[in-house]
Amino acid sequence: MNPYLKTYLLKYPCHELVDEIKFLYHSAMGGGHLVSDAPKSLARIEQEIDPQRGYEIVKEDVNDRLCHVHFGNLNPVQARVLNRLFIASAKMTQPDPDRLKASLEELKKSKGPEDQKAIDAYIAKGMPMVSHSATFREHYHPAYRLVHKVWMHYFDLFEAIEEALLTQQRTIIGIDGCCGSGKSTLAGYIQDLYGIEPIAMDDFFLPIAKRTPARLAEVGGNVDYERFVQEVKQPLQAGSEVCYRIFDCHLGAFNGEHHLPEQTVYVIEGSYCMHPIINDLYDLRVVMTIPREVQRERILARNGFEMFPKFEKVWIPMEDRYLEACNLMAEADFIYDNSCEKGED
Repeated sequence: MNPYLKTYLLKYPCHELVDEIKFLYHSAMGGGHLVSDAPKSLARIEQEIDPQRGYEIVKEDVNDRLCHVHFGNLNPVQARVLNRLFIASAKMTQPDPDRLKASLEELKKSKGPEDQKAIDAYIAKGMPMVSHSATFREHYHPAYRLVHKVWMHYFDLFEAIEEALLTQQRTIIGIDGCCGSGKSTLAGYIQDLYGIEPIAMDDFFLPIAKRTPARLAEVGGNVDYERFVQEVKQPLQAGSEVCYRIFDCHLGAFNGEHHLPEQTVYVIEGSYCMHPIINDLYDLRVVMTIPREVQRERILARNGFEMFPKFEKVWIPMEDRYLEACNLMAEADFIYDNSCEKGED
């Protein structure tokens, strides 16, 4: 039996066959069937909120990527976050009817003749979405949404973003931390949820002409913070268009420029983005961390053995010195250990 389904059935003993089918449907097909438009989707969540229940949000795995997010009472910001996560998850989940059919055939092996006939009939109908049984609803009063489970690790950050957008036209977020800790990964999640384009500090790598011994000895000196201030920070603070040159560290020269569209959420990600000269730009500050052994594994997988000595002897010590000297942990609004993910820098 599907191990996720087995856990589910142990948790909810008062169920019927249709509830098992619904679980397998979610696992294989996702939740896109429920999404028509964002306001209507949010309204449905608000209708399901139960003020008599607690604010606890419970995550329940459906497969290795998706989870049911159960809720009782939610405040308005939490409801907006859950709705955003649900809609984005639905858009990103590719329905797999072959997988659903295979799961149903596997389920049949553990059932008696009547249930087997019912499963065959369901398959013959084209495997449509089904509702929970009256038995299940009576015992458990289900209220949940299907979400990519990795996003739940950052739910409190998404709450802070939504709350900020209720009172201001835009919010600016900095994501710093050691290399390989998942800064780009988290920026990508925010990009998926809010349809924005992050700004990468890699585009502000220090040009060769500036790599003097004095500059490289400076805490946080391994980034072209002067150019970042001129091309990104000052335009953002002035509310004007952001257009910055892209430094290609492989070419050792500038290679094009990037015109950033006007956005409600701006994300600057990468080492040194919380440099003291830059740090007052942000409304929210995030620091990503990972154990040293996980960092080593990721750098080796991403950059290879030939590049690792450069990280180990030069870049990691420089980052460590910067993180400590600038006291980034104390500056951060959110600190996340990204060990469980396949994080990118």
